[in-house]
Amino acid sequence: MRWGRVLVVGAMLVGAVATGAPPVAEAASVPAGFTDVAVGSASAPTAVEWMPGDRIVVLEKAGRVRVGRPGSTTFTTALQLNVCTASEQGLLGFTHDPGYWSNQAVYLYYTAPTASGCVNRVSRFRMGGDTIDLASEVVLLDNISARGGNHNGGDLEIGSDGYLYVAVGDAGRDPRGDSGSAGANDAAQDLSLLNGKILRITTDGFPAPGNPFTG
Repeated sequence: MRWGRVLVVGAMLVGAVATGAPPVAEAASVPAGFTDVAVGSASAPTAVEWMPGDRIVVLEKAGRVRVGRPGSTTFTTALQLNVCTASEQGLLGFTHDPGYWSNQAVYLYYTAPTASGCVNRVSRFRMGGDTIDLASEVVLLDNISARGGNHNGGDLEIGSDGYLYVAVGDAGRDPRGDSGSAGANDAAQDLSLLNGKILRITTDGFPAPGNPFTG
């Protein structure tokens, strides 16, 4: 009797595999009050951010900041940065200042080419209308290691305390070279490095008062 049951169950499993493919996943339904509208295309988008008013900002890995509006498939180029693009490097993060209407300040996280190699950088720019002024750049954080090409991080957020929070990856390989790559990389535990950390700074690039670790 036991063998009979095993054979029946085995036959059922074989039949299921042989006669039917897994069901195709269906697209999620749009919640009430929302409309699913194509807004155009982007090349390797890395971030999307709503601006005050009716604008949406889309970042592209190769350094282009694009601006569009709901209901339109037309996007304009607000800024083209010169960035490193190997592996996971590129234009990675964006946020606007809470006081944007008065100071026009926006913040970008990107991998910058330098004479000594590629590094991650956080800068403040001025954005008037649909254009970001390249000449207005003020570098807030610089020379953040991008040694391994991957694990760059890049998310930027302004907290309710008014400080800028920066998510920095561990650079893929230990920037100091005293540990290793992947699971052996101890950059996040090394307080002498910016890598592998959440940084909290003022919008002028200084350490925020009350930070538990400074250096």
